[in-house]
Amino acid sequence: MTEETYPYVFYNARWYGYFGLLSGLGFLSMAILALASQRFNEIAVLFLLLVSGAFIWIGWKIISNKEPALQFSRAGIWTPKIGAVQWQNVLLEFGQVSTSKAGSFDMLRIIDRQTGRRLDSVAISTLSESAENVKVSLQSCRRVKFK
Repeated sequence: MTEETYPYVFYNARWYGYFGLLSGLGFLSMAILALASQRFNEIAVLFLLLVSGAFIWIGWKIISNKEPALQFSRAGIWTPKIGAVQWQNVLLEFGQVSTSKAGSFDMLRIIDRQTGRRLDSVAISTLSESAENVKVSLQSCRRVKFK
């Protein structure tokens, strides 16, 4: 299936990337302030630098990614991990993943119909559209079967 055969295209929300960049820059500024004060713990500053680098890298990766996170049509579904798969080969399962303090994320699990093996999971809470819009769009595709 070509890209134009997917009327439903969803991207990762860019604000997650901006949040990661802003958090990383905040940790970096804390490390710089600690170094400037000349009263610092080397391990703490190293930890702040590592955390800031991770946040900046993840944020930049999200912002610079122009590829859709999820696409589907009446013919099938596409994700970057599994590519294009026809509806008759998969089952879809909605679920939530709870985190300790951040709340929970709505997940869409794509499961191989023959083996029952999970092919991919997409965090639909982090997409540019709401989780409800994704669910309604999926249900408008007639061949969708939810597990």
